[in-house]
Amino acid sequence: MNNEIDTGIFDGLRDNEKIHFVWRRNPFTFIKAASLITFLTLLAVGSLMVFGASPVTSLMVASWLMVVPVVVGVSWYIYRYDTYVLTNQRLIDIDQESIWHRAVAEAPLENIQDVTYEIRGPISTLLNMGTVVVQTASVNTQISIEGVTDPQAIQQAILRRAQERRRKSPAANKGA
Repeated sequence: MNNEIDTGIFDGLRDNEKIHFVWRRNPFTFIKAASLITFLTLLAVGSLMVFGASPVTSLMVASWLMVVPVVVGVSWYIYRYDTYVLTNQRLIDIDQESIWHRAVAEAPLENIQDVTYEIRGPISTLLNMGTVVVQTASVNTQISIEGVTDPQAIQQAILRRAQERRRKSPAANKGA
């Protein structure tokens, strides 16, 4: 787990806030998208070979081959900047939906009530890749940490930090 975060994407640390963990999606999630792009590229080139170099097929293949670098670049950007940060105060989900759309959700550690994880399918099981779902006291706040390696370790890290925060936080101890 790389504990470095691109400060161009997230520079919102509070006073006395320290980053404990930074998680990103498993590289396989990017490879899945790259495999689809490769398949479609081979299909385009194959159609050129089967149907010949007519103006229509040549234009279609050339157009596709010009679009491929853009699609790969956008896919890489989304993969790279879709980030999850666990600090000593909160859990932050930086969800890079597209180049021009980023959604950031956060949950104070003392509000975290339930943390579960799920691994679905044979490839995810072999790669130990899954989703961690964090439920908070707020009905509207649920953070889904998707496509990450070792979701059980992430679940345990979040639970451990949340328990530590509740022990240290006077606000959390008032209701007890």
